[in-house]
Amino acid sequence: MKTITMHYPGNLTAFALSSGDRDQILAGIEHNSGFYEPHIMNVLTHIVGPEWVCLDIGANIGAISLAMGYRASGGGVVFAFEPSSENFRYLSLNVMQNKAGNIIPLKLGVYEENKQMAFSFIDFGGGWSHITTEHAERGIQETVTCVKLDDWAVKRGLRRLDLIKLDVEGAEVPALKGAEGIIRGFRPDLIVEFNPGAQQTIFQEDPSLLFDKLQELYPRLFVIDFNFTVYQLHTYEQLMNLFRDGREVVDLYCTFK
Repeated sequence: MKTITMHYPGNLTAFALSSGDRDQILAGIEHNSGFYEPHIMNVLTHIVGPEWVCLDIGANIGAISLAMGYRASGGGVVFAFEPSSENFRYLSLNVMQNKAGNIIPLKLGVYEENKQMAFSFIDFGGGWSHITTEHAERGIQETVTCVKLDDWAVKRGLRRLDLIKLDVEGAEVPALKGAEGIIRGFRPDLIVEFNPGAQQTIFQEDPSLLFDKLQELYPRLFVIDFNFTVYQLHTYEQLMNLFRDGREVVDLYCTFK
């Protein structure tokens, strides 16, 4: 096991973040002077309120969950969904060692129906783990429990929802299909990773399906760029042009505001 220090933007606070010795997420944070996805953290700083209820879907070892929990520490709560046994172990540890009592780790995946599913864990970088399909089976195999968010919210008695962060390595479309009710009912903000390579490789799915689903659910879509700018996204062609410089993912902010 390895533990590093992860800084929050502005150096207002820092977190102890633990994972396996080979975890490339930790290596990336160290390489980036202790910061993790600072463009996303910057957005969280500007939008998350002290009483917000947040869902971190694909929480991995908890870096984003910790930032959400820090921002929502005035009575808010973060439900951190992570299906992988190994990732969940470190997620729970990181929540505990940072005394983040408003973060609730849940050993669950998210899909369009409630079911047991095969899952591929990538031991050198748990953030790249994914649902196993006939097109992609790699790493360590396990069976995980996945839930439809609309059903989970009813069982949980959810009365408020302000933000969803969704990063599930290409399974975003089925995850959103299972969350249409709570999105239309609570109108939460959404931060979602658009990863066409994962959609195409793992699910043999046209990436435009995710863009279409986001436009169906949200009136306004924005690109969260690496240079800390946020600008409105209007067309699929505009989005795909961003990949011409060799980047692999684009983070989007979707809102009703």
